[in-house]
Amino acid sequence: MATPPLKYNKAQIMLHWLSAALIIIMLFAGLVVLPNLPDGGFKAFAVQMHMLTGIAIFFLTLVRIVLKKKLQQPLYASTGNALLDKLGVVTHYALNIVTLLVVLAGIGFALSAGFWDVLWGVYVMPAHTDSALVGFFHEAHEILAFVLIGLIVLHVAGAVFHQHVLKDNLISRMKMR
Repeated sequence: MATPPLKYNKAQIMLHWLSAALIIIMLFAGLVVLPNLPDGGFKAFAVQMHMLTGIAIFFLTLVRIVLKKKLQQPLYASTGNALLDKLGVVTHYALNIVTLLVVLAGIGFALSAGFWDVLWGVYVMPAHTDSALVGFFHEAHEILAFVLIGLIVLHVAGAVFHQHVLKDNLISRMKMR
């Protein structure tokens, strides 16, 4: 078996940082901006961009998962603590799974609330329905978004811990150079 690489390949690094930027923008847009926009054409356009970006994130995440399976990866970085090491592995898997679930819940919300037409350029926001299905998908989408925020915080905290406490230069594995 070949020696594992010391860092991720450039495609994985670019997809990581692109996904990270899009997810942060989407979390801010979905939790702060969209709820505060007045109904109308601009809100419908903003919802359309939110939906299109969410779908893009879904496919970027799938590509990242496939590349992780197909390409040789650096070894998991050890903290010297078995529990923290396991938390790092679980967090990585959970980030991908929860990202996919956020998007799927968003699609469920859009379909059940009649927002799907907004995706195709119908810039009229449908009246919100009070059905249990709409409520379920809306709450799932929002709760999963907060779970994703927690996982992102864990992920960043782990990177900072490696970089500044353990001083193992872990972040160099995710740099383009």
